[in-house]
Amino acid sequence: MKINRFSILALLSFLIGGLIYLFFRSNDLLMFDVLKSTSPCVYEKLTYLRLLCEDAKLPDFAIYNLPDGLWLISMLCAVHSIWINHLPYLCGVLCRVFTGMAICTEWMQYAGWLPGTADWMDVIAYVGALCIYKLLTNQKILSICREKLVLKQSSPWWL
Repeated sequence: MKINRFSILALLSFLIGGLIYLFFRSNDLLMFDVLKSTSPCVYEKLTYLRLLCEDAKLPDFAIYNLPDGLWLISMLCAVHSIWINHLPYLCGVLCRVFTGMAICTEWMQYAGWLPGTADWMDVIAYVGALCIYKLLTNQKILSICREKLVLKQSSPWWL
């Protein structure tokens, strides 16, 4: 796989979503219980780092919903990075399937078919992730942005 802006964005959005989860979510999540029982040393270090971040206040959306959107955009960018040059049609299909699956999980939680808490803000995060991905892959929008950037760089600062 060639390293490009989509693979970098996939990695960054995955890491940022994971760090938000690690540092700002509550201790009663299953992942902390597993970490505590499998690697107590790592759990203690993580607990210390979480205490350092305790005073940082993030909005609820950033703590509970943004990681989901970041993970979806990570998946979309990874799929794009891997498949766009070989099978662009498959890339489009997979991006639609993954976004649809993410939204369907919320509907299934709402209906009681899947354990969890249905949160419509997660759906907003998923739709936002899809919109960002579409903006990043729309060649017409990208060419307009490049033209405006070139024009701004070539004009004097007072214009």
